[in-house]
Amino acid sequence: MVKNINFTRNMEEITFSTNRTDCRLYSPEDFDFVRAAMADDEVMRFIRPATDDSEIVRERTNFWLKYASDYPGFGIFMIRLNDTGELAGYCVVRRVEYNPDRDIEIGYVFASQFRGRGLATEVARGMIQYIVANYSPPLILAYTDPANTASGRVLEKCGFARNGIETVARTESVRWELLLE
Repeated sequence: MVKNINFTRNMEEITFSTNRTDCRLYSPEDFDFVRAAMADDEVMRFIRPATDDSEIVRERTNFWLKYASDYPGFGIFMIRLNDTGELAGYCVVRRVEYNPDRDIEIGYVFASQFRGRGLATEVARGMIQYIVANYSPPLILAYTDPANTASGRVLEKCGFARNGIETVARTESVRWELLLE
């Protein structure tokens, strides 16, 4: 359940919270955490090849900053645990493939040590409530690697239904839909 939704045009104030997490937009201070996550083969297994190349990661995170600036309310949100203050992962609320004409999509990445705690389901539900409160779309999408059954279970718990295979970011992915109307 989302405890707090604070949506403003000020990027530093765009946040949402769940019972155990606070989620706020990515900032350059988060770079080392993101670089470590992107270098971890296990974390990136279903997303893209892992890389520890700082320039590649910097290119991606600079794009995230520009996207969040160009499309207030959308972007990469860092997931911070309330009890310890640690970053556990990051999640995304964006238009599919960052295309402003596409539907809204969610996604999430957790560092290995934070998996299996129910955080993905909690944060996914938080993203859904954040999106509904701010955009009222007819549906929300998510995409997973066909072999990523754990993410499929998370999405099912959140009310998503599997709806075929679609090529997204040059990758064949399972399309998940949450109909809101």
